[in-house]
Amino acid sequence: MWDLGGEACPGARPARTSCSCASLAPPPPIFPPIMTSLNTEAALNQLMAHIEHNPLHRAPSLDAEQLDEATTAAEGAVFAALQALPPSHLSLFAAAAAGNAGPTVVDLRSDTVTQPTLAMLDAMTIAHVGDDIWGDDPTTRLLEETAARVLGKEAALLMPSGTMGNLVAAMAWCPTRGAEILAGAESHLVVYEQGGTAQVAGIHTRTVPNLPDGTLCLDTVEAYLRPRGSALGTGDTSVYGSGPTGPRGGDDWQPARFPVPPGAFDQADPHYPVTGLISLENTHNRCGGRVVPIDHAEALGRLAGPVPIHMDGARVFNSAVALGRPVADLTAGVSSVQVCLSKGLSAPVGSILAGPAEMIARSRRMRKVLGGGLRQSGVIAAAGLVALGAMVPRLAVDHLNARRLAAGIQEIGAAAGPAGTLEVSCDPATVDTNIVLFQVRPGQAGTGATSAPGGLSPADQLVARLRPHGIWVGSFGPNQVRAVTHRHITEDQIDRTLLALKQELAQG
Repeated sequence: MWDLGGEACPGARPARTSCSCASLAPPPPIFPPIMTSLNTEAALNQLMAHIEHNPLHRAPSLDAEQLDEATTAAEGAVFAALQALPPSHLSLFAAAAAGNAGPTVVDLRSDTVTQPTLAMLDAMTIAHVGDDIWGDDPTTRLLEETAARVLGKEAALLMPSGTMGNLVAAMAWCPTRGAEILAGAESHLVVYEQGGTAQVAGIHTRTVPNLPDGTLCLDTVEAYLRPRGSALGTGDTSVYGSGPTGPRGGDDWQPARFPVPPGAFDQADPHYPVTGLISLENTHNRCGGRVVPIDHAEALGRLAGPVPIHMDGARVFNSAVALGRPVADLTAGVSSVQVCLSKGLSAPVGSILAGPAEMIARSRRMRKVLGGGLRQSGVIAAAGLVALGAMVPRLAVDHLNARRLAAGIQEIGAAAGPAGTLEVSCDPATVDTNIVLFQVRPGQAGTGATSAPGGLSPADQLVARLRPHGIWVGSFGPNQVRAVTHRHITEDQIDRTLLALKQELAQG
C-alpha cells in the first residue's frame, strides 16, 4: 500500500519496484561535459578590438555624419564577430540541406536543441514591435490572442520559459498564504523547477504518485484534498460559492475559473494547508512522453470541484497529434495550461500561459515581479506565431522516428542478449510521442553498475560509448537512457543510432 501519511489509498497498487515508469530513476545531470566545448574567444577578441577603438565608445559627442559612419562601422563589426563564432553542431543540418557537409552529430538529448526555422528568422525581422509591458506590442498581442483561441481559453500570456509559466500559474491560482499544490511526484514542476513554488511563492507542494502512464492516482488525489468533508466532498458550496464549478459538478460541470476563496482558509483545520491547485503534466516527460488521456483530466477536474487544475502542457501539442484531436479538446478539462514553443515547435524561446481572463490578468502582474516582462517581445512572438501556425502537424514525423528507434532497440537488445558488458531493453508499446526511454543493465561480462573507470553507471557507460559515433543521448538514472526525437532527426539518423548501439553491444 502507498504511504499516504496515515490515509490509505483505495486504489493502491503494488510496490514501486514493479513500475516501469521513469519515476524510478533519479534525475539526470543537467550539464553533460559535451556542453563545454564551444569556443567564442576569436569572436570576442574581434568584437572587443572594435569596441575599444570605435569613436562611438571614445568620443563624448559626435556630429550627425560622424555618428552615422561610426554606427555603420559598429554594425559591420558585430556581424563579422557573429560570423566568426563556431557553428552549433545543429547548424550543420542547415548546411547539409544546402548540399554542403553533412551533420556530424545526432543530438537526441532533448527537443529543446531545435533551431529556429528560416521562416521564423524571416518573421522576426519583419515583426512590428512595441513595449509589451505597456501593452503596445502588436505582434505579441496577436500571438497571445491566437494561442488563447487555439487552446480554447479566454486569454493567454507570453512567458520567457515554461518554468516561469508554471510558477506564475501557481502564484495566480494561490494568492492566499497557506495554500498547497498537489502535483505528480515525477512531474517537471516537482523534479526540475528548483522547488520554485515554495522558494519564491511560499506555496507548499504535496506530491501524488504518478502511475506508469503519467496519470495521477485519483484515489490519492481525493484523499489528499484539503479541507476534507462538506467543503469538498458534498454539495455544500457555502465556502466556495455556487455555480457549475461547485464540488463534484453535475452535467454542466466546467473547470474552476477562480482561486479558492479566503473563506475556505478561514474555516479549514488550522493544522493543514488548503489545496489551492492541482497540477497535471501532459505529455509526461519522466514517464517517457506518455499521453495523458482526455478523460483523465476531466475526471480529475470533476473530483477537484472548485480547486483549479493547471496543465503543464510543455509538449501538449505532441499529445494532440498523437490522439488526432484538436489541442483544445485536451485542455478543455483544465483551468489553465502552459505550452512550450521552443521544444518540438522549434521557436528559439518562449512559452504560453492560457486560462480565464481574470487569471491571466493576475498572471501579467506576477510575471512582472519575476522579471518576465520582455518589452519589445514581438521579435520573439513572431517566431512563436510560426511555431503555432506551421510546426504542429510535423510532430507526427518525430513520433514515427521515436517508434522506429524503440523498435530497433528492442530488436537489438533481444538479439544481443546478456553476454556483453551491457544489455539493453525497450518496450515500444510505451512510446506514445517523441520520447524513448530504454533500460541499460550490466551484462554477464560486466562486473556491476560501477564497473567502468570512474565508477560510471551502466547508463552513463552507454552514453559515453555512443559519443565517439556522434550519437548524443542522456542518462536518465543509473539504468535508463532517454532519447528525444525532433525535426533535426531523420530516419537515416535513427538507423545510424541503431547501428552504433549494435556495434557497441557487440564489442562487449
